[in-house]
Amino acid sequence: MGWKDKFKKFAFNTPEPEEKVNLDDITIKDDVQECIELPDVQGRESKDVKLVIDNALVSLNQDKYSFANFIESVTGLTAISDEKTRFETAFGIIKSTGVTFDTLLETAQQRINCVNSTKDHFLEEQDIAFKEDVTDNQTLANDIQKIIQDKVTLMSEIEKEVSDLLSNKNAAVKKSKAAEKEINTQRADIQVTATSVITGINKNIDKLNKYLGKGDNNGRKQEELLE
Repeated sequence: MGWKDKFKKFAFNTPEPEEKVNLDDITIKDDVQECIELPDVQGRESKDVKLVIDNALVSLNQDKYSFANFIESVTGLTAISDEKTRFETAFGIIKSTGVTFDTLLETAQQRINCVNSTKDHFLEEQDIAFKEDVTDNQTLANDIQKIIQDKVTLMSEIEKEVSDLLSNKNAAVKKSKAAEKEINTQRADIQVTATSVITGINKNIDKLNKYLGKGDNNGRKQEELLE
């Protein structure tokens, strides 16, 4: 194999390395909050809840004159402007029927108990209605959190794999560059060597023409020898 064939064997183009991948672009940070504290809730009077309580009070059976009847009587004394006088007047009217101060307090407590019972029943129904929804959503949140954690773990594994691949790629590029440098050095050596040999030959041709070339009959000129 001649030097030209050897030259062709090593004369190839080394591909340029690909742009380096930024691992930060594929890193996922888990910012999911494990627990979210609810702010303090400030309630307000609800017409719907008031209607439920009023209906429960209406259904409260009281066989005797009650606190509610007394308050209605007080409210009906619109002609009396002083509140204390209205209460005293209303109580004076019913006192002759046997209704006592303790009777009013007793029936008032019955109404309070009715309101509390209605409230507890109402809250119990609300708990049943909302607890299932809260539990289902909490279960869903936990499931999603597990999926997120699995994805984060997978991304971590992918990040490590990409990092290893980049290391292997960089090592291959370095070897490629080293081989390219060696080949270029060999090409330069071949070029310099060939030029040196040709230069030596040309010098001898010059001497040949100088010492032996005496015209067309006695020798050939340099141009003819090089053909």
